[in-house]
Amino acid sequence: MNQQGNIIIMNRIMEEILGKKSKDVIGKPVTEVIKEIDIKIIENILQEGKEIYSSFIHINNIALVVIIAPIKVEGSIDSAILTCHKMKKMKQVEADILRERYLYGYIAKGNFEDIARMSKEMQRCIELAKVYAWSKSPVLIYGEIGTEKDLFAQSIHNNSLSKNGPYITVNCNGINDEMQSEVLFGNPLKESSDEKGQGAFAVANNGTVLISEIDKMSMSSQYKLYKVIRYKSVIRNDIVKTMSVDVRIIATTTKNLSILVQQGLFREDLYYLLNGLTIELPPLRNRHEDLEHILNTAIKSYCEVYSRYHVLTKGAIKILMEYPWYGNLIQIESFCERMILTATHRVLDEIFIQNLLNDLYPIIHQQNSREKIVVYKNQEALAISEILEKYNGNRAQAAQELGISKTTLWRHMKKYGISNKFDE
Repeated sequence: MNQQGNIIIMNRIMEEILGKKSKDVIGKPVTEVIKEIDIKIIENILQEGKEIYSSFIHINNIALVVIIAPIKVEGSIDSAILTCHKMKKMKQVEADILRERYLYGYIAKGNFEDIARMSKEMQRCIELAKVYAWSKSPVLIYGEIGTEKDLFAQSIHNNSLSKNGPYITVNCNGINDEMQSEVLFGNPLKESSDEKGQGAFAVANNGTVLISEIDKMSMSSQYKLYKVIRYKSVIRNDIVKTMSVDVRIIATTTKNLSILVQQGLFREDLYYLLNGLTIELPPLRNRHEDLEHILNTAIKSYCEVYSRYHVLTKGAIKILMEYPWYGNLIQIESFCERMILTATHRVLDEIFIQNLLNDLYPIIHQQNSREKIVVYKNQEALAISEILEKYNGNRAQAAQELGISKTTLWRHMKKYGISNKFDE
């Protein structure tokens, strides 16, 4: 490709891979011909001088490693070469088996294109996940509640050599040791031809098992998982009856597993097996560009669903952008639906937004051994709230103690959404 990213020559092998003739693609942008390649990657190589780039993609059901390298002439970037290497093929899955997997729901629907990635932090996570997709080793995904952990796991599966295999999710939270063992590793006493009792690893052979909240896995199940990863064998019961499997394991957690290892709650050998290929997803409050995009998308979506039209003021948007969103995507979607459903005015201002945030997500503090709801995070707002409570909502007395006028106090109360609680 030339310095503008347009194709200037293509060999016969690439014609076969793309199913296109050279004459039909010469002069076109490479990102238009190979849509799986991000235009920002091309720009980084041709404009910013990134030395080399490699990724893993599928074109026409062919698994490829893509390498892009710049060509420099007298120290300046003149053009670049893109090369594709075919990866070793796994055995083809028959159409009727695939149909059966759709019927049982053993399908990962998500892909990297579904992930908001305006921020550089998320772009790095996605590029790392694409590289990990090449491997068959376990991947461990860290992230707060509501981050895109499950979507990353689905995307890794759908970009791996196991993408035609089954994809099964097991959540370790809320199920005891016996149930964990049965769900993951099976129970020969209950096994039958309809897959009941076989366990996730047997059913997902040649595919992927996602273990959500692996920090909640019991010690005995951790030992069995260690055996699956290390020796590709599943312990079926206490008599150590084993079965060989070929399964890709992806695990997610909100906890720091190294701390659990120190506390004796997580096996050290399993931790080192899992901790090789790790991805740590940043929360939305640290991804300003992604947060804005996700908020706008959610608001627009719920306006369309409920046939409404609302506009947020700059002050309202500022409050939403500054809010920490500890529940990330889950919390944002829930909040935006409530906001659109309950809004009574076309224009939504900061007072409406702040009041709604206070109502939905109060902060509970311990005070004199009793739980007390404190809805104001801002220190000034907290001080005003406590003084108003002291005087049972009397603004004149509160303003006098604060050393401000009653009008100024009212303005601050409106700013922080305190007005509803202490209306006179």
